[in-house]
Amino acid sequence: MALGTIFKISTSGSFATLQTSVGPETVRSQRFECFGETDGNFYGVTFAGGAVDAGTVFRMDINGNITVLHSFTRLDGAFPASALIGGKDGSFYGATFNGGHDNGGLVYRFTVPGVSAIMQ
Repeated sequence: MALGTIFKISTSGSFATLQTSVGPETVRSQRFECFGETDGNFYGVTFAGGAVDAGTVFRMDINGNITVLHSFTRLDGAFPASALIGGKDGSFYGATFNGGHDNGGLVYRFTVPGVSAIMQ
């Protein structure tokens, strides 16, 4: 059963499926947003999926191969509320709806070794 599809659409309207994800360890989500980086990969977050179904941070290469870089645990955040934003310090930043000390959400920083995020 497919739980989500990652696709690309060219400026001319050509459509291609890159990845059909399945299972809780992949990027199953109601929505996700991603953006490209200087290393040629795409980085993003999912609202659900991951080890405890609280969302993920992932990397996808241009062929649609996905690597989950982080599964939110609810203690370190749950249900990302925003796309990743590239900071001037080379880290990615985002916010979650829930999780954290009082379960009221939090702002987080995520770094990928060898990758500098682009300020958006």
